Amino acid sequence: MTTSVNPPIRLATVELIEHLLRQGLINPMETVPYLLALQGDVGEPEIRSLALKCLIREGEKRPDMLRQRVCAGVKRAYIFQRIIHPEKKHVTAVVQHGAIENINGKQHIKEVACIFGPIFKESIVKNKAQRKGLFKSLLSLFTQNAVADDRERKATSLFASDKVKIIQKSFVEEIPLLSYASQILAHLPYETYLDPLFIIYHISCITAVQGAQLLDRLSEFLQPHNLGHADDVDNSTPDNLELSATEGNDIGMKKATDIMATEIFDMKQFSEMIAEASALTLLLRLKMFFKKVYALSEAKCIEYNPNNHKERFCDNHISLPERMPIFNNRIESFFMDDDETIHNKESLIRQYAEFRCLMRSGDVGISDLTLLSDKRKDSGGDVENGLKRRKKQSLNVTPSNSDGKKKKNKKRKRRKIGEDDSDSDDDYDE
Repeated sequence: MTTSVNPPIRLATVELIEHLLRQGLINPMETVPYLLALQGDVGEPEIRSLALKCLIREGEKRPDMLRQRVCAGVKRAYIFQRIIHPEKKHVTAVVQHGAIENINGKQHIKEVACIFGPIFKESIVKNKAQRKGLFKSLLSLFTQNAVADDRERKATSLFASDKVKIIQKSFVEEIPLLSYASQILAHLPYETYLDPLFIIYHISCITAVQGAQLLDRLSEFLQPHNLGHADDVDNSTPDNLELSATEGNDIGMKKATDIMATEIFDMKQFSEMIAEASALTLLLRLKMFFKKVYALSEAKCIEYNPNNHKERFCDNHISLPERMPIFNNRIESFFMDDDETIHNKESLIRQYAEFRCLMRSGDVGISDLTLLSDKRKDSGGDVENGLKRRKKQSLNVTPSNSDGKKKKNKKRKRRKIGEDDSDSDDDYDE
């Protein structure tokens, strides 16, 4: 009933849920995803505010519940907007406020806010552990294991001739949801630099492992068709298929699409791998977006480690741009005119080229992070050894100076007649 196209029905449903929650007659774990979904009901402020009130109350009682159910809430919010606004081709997770300004011939929105911004500010932003749990939950949507588990849960069993056939959803169908989740991460109202740095760190870990494996699989798949480089094992240069996507290379594009149109080319398998590449592309775009918006240098991103990072005063004072740009979460359709039987080959090639380019120039892998930490340890050892050497040198200098003072003192004492200086000499020699 919360997804009814009739606003009065949605409002009455939320009021009923609020009453049942107060009486303890309904499971809060089951209601939270639906209440989170109603945060996207921007056209009905009364429904949205009432759902937010219920979420804040439940968040105060059970702080961990929002973090545990955030993935289900994001999926439910995506489904809600697809049902309420079927005419929209792309589902958005942001709300644009303020007038449109024309600056240098371009239109700019004064304010861009995430639909989950209010609940993030009220119930999550004050708790560091809750924030990290939320970010990990959203980033887990992009991992292969999470997508595979979700596809298994959604598998449909069809009984025919006493046999069970399992039909699994394609990875391609998960891309719109991942695009929606990436926009949520991009536009949450962060109040400290540690939040985008934490997300960037985990993006680097995900793309370093999954990205490298996917590049190897794509290279192995394309080599028999003369679309990849046999000797390009580290993605250091563009391959033939990536070069065909460059602007003005119509001949290369035509040659590549002709090869992909042959029967020996497994288009379904290739589109599945490109869907995985698109998920990683969204993460790499998000990483670049954070660096640009929050002015985070590459050195600062590499330097950050959530396990041993000490929070500083400057980290808690984040500076936002005057006009927040909208994160680019658009992924081209893999099919021609929404016909899921005919693949858009040029679109797949462009997605492939963007993924390889971002992996080559916009990602820092785990190995780089490890090497940096090793260098820090080595540099720390060098400093420590240097201090020890300086201390040893200072100790070596001290005896020589004391010997000179001893001689002068002995000469002075010899001038004194009848003075016994044996005790003093013993003191100096010790």
